[in-house]
Amino acid sequence: MELKNKIAVVTGVSKGLGLEVVKQLLEKGTVVAGWGRTAPDLKHGNFHFFFLRCVSGRSS
Repeated sequence: MELKNKIAVVTGVSKGLGLEVVKQLLEKGTVVAGWGRTAPDLKHGNFHFFFLRCVSGRSS
């Protein structure tokens, strides 16, 4: 599958599996929009990080 110049959305990019998926996609030329609670230490022209704040929808 050709991934160059495609756009991917990945969640959980701060570490672990999500971060590794981002790295693999970037190697293939994909533009990646990544969401997470903490910005990864990753600088790449095709990587765009978005801060995600998770809160419960329930009131106490």
